[in-house]
Amino acid sequence: MLRKIIVFLVYIFNVIVFRVKCVGQENIQNKGAYIICANHTSNWDAPILVSNLKRKVYVMAKAELFKNKFIKWLGDKCCVFPVKRGMRDIESIKYSLKLLKDGEILVIFPEGTRKGLEKNGKAQNGVAYMAIRTGVPVIPVGIQGEMKPFRKVKLNIGEPLDFSQYKSNKPEKEILDKYNSPDIDVLKVGHHGSKTSSSKAFIDEINPKYAVISVGKNNRYGHPNKEVLDNLNNSKVYRT
Repeated sequence: MLRKIIVFLVYIFNVIVFRVKCVGQENIQNKGAYIICANHTSNWDAPILVSNLKRKVYVMAKAELFKNKFIKWLGDKCCVFPVKRGMRDIESIKYSLKLLKDGEILVIFPEGTRKGLEKNGKAQNGVAYMAIRTGVPVIPVGIQGEMKPFRKVKLNIGEPLDFSQYKSNKPEKEILDKYNSPDIDVLKVGHHGSKTSSSKAFIDEINPKYAVISVGKNNRYGHPNKEVLDNLNNSKVYRT
């Protein structure tokens, strides 16, 4: 309920101050997962998308914003979650994949920073990775106009792009080979270290210095799996 109230108030503010007009809402169906790929013009992009799209969306935003306690609180209520830029944020990737698996809408700003392409920046590969990994349709969204009081801002929602033919069931390493993947300091091993939680190809690629496994001692499932521990033989393993 609190989220709906906040989103409604932000919507009213945006309509009055930025005179937001949204075109193409019909391209977003009432059910089903989507990846929304939007350009990044200002800090108002995320609030405008959250409040103007007809469905609940989850927005990936830079972790630095969450240092402000108010923005962190507001982000939590409006389904905005942090991602660490300049590195492979495993936790954010796992959370994003889960959202898409659950049929939710994920918003990503591939420029990585405001007006990144205008600054001769390079688009990040997160959208491509998510689309290839999940086969979820990608909806391009263009944000036009100056974010100044009483100037018109327009949201252009494009038709879904189907990348399902490129969906890959190959091991993680074959997917990650297409992307820049710096070494990871700490890996939180998924699913209590079960056999299918982390393949050898994936671990070899990210090469974590430390691995943390949340698992009870002498549990009935025999976690963590010996094969997973063997794959982590170059890492210091901690159990919680």
